[in-house]
Amino acid sequence: MPAQIKKEFKQLKIRFIEAHGLPRMDLLGTIDAYVSCTYLGKVLKTEAKTASKEGNVCIIDQEMWIPIQWPVSVDRLILKLMDEDILNDDIAGSMYFSLKKLMEKGSVDGGCYYWQNLYGAPPDETGHMSDMMNNNPEFASTWKGRILMHLEAFGENDEGFIKGTELKKSDLAKHPERKVQPL
Repeated sequence: MPAQIKKEFKQLKIRFIEAHGLPRMDLLGTIDAYVSCTYLGKVLKTEAKTASKEGNVCIIDQEMWIPIQWPVSVDRLILKLMDEDILNDDIAGSMYFSLKKLMEKGSVDGGCYYWQNLYGAPPDETGHMSDMMNNNPEFASTWKGRILMHLEAFGENDEGFIKGTELKKSDLAKHPERKVQPL
């Protein structure tokens, strides 16, 4: 980025509340779901939660904090819904976002609640085309459920912006439901 462009630092908080209509990926007819994201070479993920057998509803109730240098050089963010297994995890579906749009939606007072659809390959598909559909929702042909999220965006001077030196273990103890993942 050229030196003339003033860089700002922002944070995007995405809280994953619950997911509905998830695919049944395990032998028991459920899914051990977690959300995974790779951003600027770092992998963020929530803890796996087992969905109910009735309606395959999964209460996630976890959040990710994503640091963003503004203006953004990469506007594309893909979040993947994964199924945790003993040997290797399977991708259930993915969601594509524009970081600029997420920051815009999250900038309103109190943030914004938002349902996002998941898309992926048909259940019986395997191979290169299946991988492409699961990793790139714009190529996918099958609806795989939806996730309720709460978005909040913070600028450096906003209340709620977490500076690296401010985060202490005592802060996390106040909110045991949070799992804050540093980048």
